[in-house]
Amino acid sequence: MTLLLGSILTSIFILFGVYSLASSSVLVSERSGTVNISIEGTMIMGAITQLVLLSPNGAGMIELGVVGILLSLLVAGAIGSIFGLLLGIAVITFKGDHVIVGTALNLLAPVLSLMIAITVFGTTSGGNSPPSPLRPGNFDYLSLVFMGIGIMVLFGSWFYLAKTKSGLRLKSAGENPYSLETAGVSVSRQRYMALIVAGFLGGMSGAMASHTFTNFQHTVTGMGFIAIAILIFGQWRVAGITLGVIIMAILFGTMTQWLHFGWSIPREVVMMIPYILPIVVLVFMKKSNSPRALGKSFKKDERD
Repeated sequence: MTLLLGSILTSIFILFGVYSLASSSVLVSERSGTVNISIEGTMIMGAITQLVLLSPNGAGMIELGVVGILLSLLVAGAIGSIFGLLLGIAVITFKGDHVIVGTALNLLAPVLSLMIAITVFGTTSGGNSPPSPLRPGNFDYLSLVFMGIGIMVLFGSWFYLAKTKSGLRLKSAGENPYSLETAGVSVSRQRYMALIVAGFLGGMSGAMASHTFTNFQHTVTGMGFIAIAILIFGQWRVAGITLGVIIMAILFGTMTQWLHFGWSIPREVVMMIPYILPIVVLVFMKKSNSPRALGKSFKKDERD
């Protein structure tokens, strides 16, 4: 029973970190006015980066250890920022449709991940989850590090958006970009900065997610879309997002250990539950506090 509890807590704490960073990523980009459908693809790129850097059956470019894992998270975040920059070029500079461009990036990411896996691992598989230097038994203390990072990112997101002048400008880019431009602040710059930061957080969340897969198959199993659902559930507010993160981390963390409970319910049915719940909740939500300029390309010579 103790081993089972340790395994469940490990899953919950890791997923808390994953969903905290992914939801914060979507929050930052969408508060600036850019729809971030591409979070799923960004997480895939972060996951394959982490596996390439740390996986024992791969390149192992960074020495395994707490410092090495944190360094690999930063590298994965940098790769995510490049992905965010690609989204920015398409939707900010070239005024592309946010949803279509994001979908295209989501389709591109698995292909890039597959190419990297074949080049580095010599196989189509993305490798196994990196071992943890802090795993003494069935509880992985590295999960506490991931949860701690998630808590800091959530608090940092709230503080930045609510208490800083730069955060106010970012929110203005998503609420009333024309007024912001009239005040002498570049809307495009604000949105680019938001996407670079969002990409960084998304890449890090994907790197954390790689620790939940025994065999990475170039997908994060919808974690990015769950992060979007959490954002909508939280009404683009950090407090609501935090509640959503806690709920989804507990649900997924518990369901992933379903075999140990001895249930006779088919695995597929059990794993459907955390995905069905967000759909049910979103269906019955009657209002939305999304930014008013969300998904709208900014053109200086036009006003709504």
